[in-house]
This record gives sequence, structure tokens and C-alpha cells, in this order.
Amino acid sequence: MATLSQLQKLGEGLKRISADISERVQVLERTGAQKNLIEKITVNGTPMNIGANKTVDIPVPTKLTQLENDAHYQENVIEHVQVNGMTLPTGEGKRVHISIPTRVSEFINDAGYQANAVEGVKVNGEPLTADEAKTVDILVPTKVSQVENDQGYQTQSEVNAMIQAAANGSAQITDIVIPSTGWTQAPVSDESTELRYTIDVNVEGATEIVYPSVALHKTDLETASAAGLCPAVQASAGTLRFWAQLPPKKDLAATVLLMTPGNMVGVVSSGGYVLPVATATRLGGVKIGSGITASVDGTITASAGISSEEVVSGTDIEKMLDEIFPTDI
Repeated sequence: MATLSQLQKLGEGLKRISADISERVQVLERTGAQKNLIEKITVNGTPMNIGANKTVDIPVPTKLTQLENDAHYQENVIEHVQVNGMTLPTGEGKRVHISIPTRVSEFINDAGYQANAVEGVKVNGEPLTADEAKTVDILVPTKVSQVENDQGYQTQSEVNAMIQAAANGSAQITDIVIPSTGWTQAPVSDESTELRYTIDVNVEGATEIVYPSVALHKTDLETASAAGLCPAVQASAGTLRFWAQLPPKKDLAATVLLMTPGNMVGVVSSGGYVLPVATATRLGGVKIGSGITASVDGTITASAGISSEEVVSGTDIEKMLDEIFPTDI
């Protein structure tokens, strides 16, 4: 608890503070000072109201829309947008969508350019087709076997086979069909033959040197006879030619025998049959030479051409041996 002396000192201090404040107020009053009160506030010449609690709310713009547009500035909006002279519409949110081409297909082809596609490719007159990837596969021959042998060239093996066939002789049997269509008619003015129709039938192995023999199947003999089919056949490279008075009513089945001359067959020429010359591997004709005689029946006898005096006898051989190997040694 405070003592009386302490309370006395506190009262004296408060009294001095009160007297000091009173003196200051009197000085302010003598100098014309007023109470702390805002009597009038204006903003840009416009008076502001003072509230009951002696406050004034001064509005300070914080947005562009709160300012007077005395300079006539425009809002941030695109009023018109044109691309290549065409006006584009403004959508929601003040946006304009400008489409910029990113592909060739999006451009207007006013120059008439064409797409990168092969429209037509031909090889030797034959058109080729491009696939979905716009690719054309052109087959270029890389081997002789891929080239059409229109000149009838033969391979080494074929030549060797023909040489062997010509040397040894051969016979080839194959079945063919003589078609009822495809016959060629000779001119009407040609009265040299009644066989006005011809046809070439492809037969593998046929050449100019073969002797063809054609046997019609029994079931087609009547049809061949009615057509006047000629029994003679002409052989050429790869084909047999047939003649007839009329094309047959149906296809004719036949078997062909192609024979080539061999080592036991002579050569038929315009002068007749010629016997081939005999060799170490081929039978043929020989001539009678010196030291050989032939009898009337064809028996051949060979003689060495040595006289009887020149022939050594057994006695002469013993005498010669005695001279070389004497018995008295």
C-alpha cells in the first residue's frame, strides 16, 4: 500500500501537469488556434462530404474505366481484321481467329500445280499402275533369261543338245491340240489348192531339221476327215503347220513324233540318200584301200604285201638262236 507521503507527491505531480496543459491551451487560444476539425475538402474542385466521425472518403481511381476518356482513347478491341482483303469476324472475348495454311493442300491451287503423284508410266507401251504410296516399280531386266527371245537365240546348253541330237539322233513324242479356231484362209482368187486354211500350232522341240509324224486320236478322226485335214505337216522353229479344206468343228487331239537324223541315218539331199562316213564313234561307209580286197559277196581280206621268201620259218628261227647262244660253250 502507498504511504501518505507518496500519495501527496503523486497529487502534486498531477497538479503541475494540469497547470502546464492549461497554460499551453491559453497560448494556443491567444494565437488564434482552432480545434482539430476539417471543415471542407475538395477533389478536383468538387467538395467532399465530411462524415459524422469527422472523416472524408476521397475516391482515388484504381481502374481505367473510372477515368474520364477526355483524350478519346479506345478500348483494347479489334474492330476489323482482314486477311488477303477478306474481313474476319470478331468472336467472343474480342478474339479473331486467323487460319494460317500449314499444308499445301490448304492453299488455293490457282497455278494449276499437280499433286506429287505419277499419273501414268509406260514401259514398252504397257501401262504401269502406281500403288497407294505413289510408287511405280519398273522391272528392268538384269538377266538374259528375263528378256523375250524374239530372235530365237539359243543357250549354250541348247546348242550342245542340238549338236548331240544331230550326232546321235533323237525322237520326241508329245501330245498336242489342233484348235478349231485361229485358222487363216487363203485368198479366194488363189485356185492353186483346195487346202485354203492353215494354222501354226506351237510345239516345243520343233525345228526345220526334224521329221514330224502326226497321229490323230481315234475320237477325232471323223472330225478331221470332215474338215479335209491334210496328212502332211510342215515343221519350223517351234511350230507345226497344218492345212485343211475347212476349219474343224472342234479341237483335234493328236500325238506328234519329232525325229532328228542320227549316227545310223544318212542324209537325204536333192541328189538322194548319202551314207555318212564312218568314224571312231559313228557307223558309216568306208572305202577299200591298199592291202585290202573285197570279194563279190562283200567279204574283206587284208594282206600285208610280204612274199613267202620274206616270211621267217621255224628252221630259220632255230638257226638264229644257235648263232646267238652256241651250245658248245
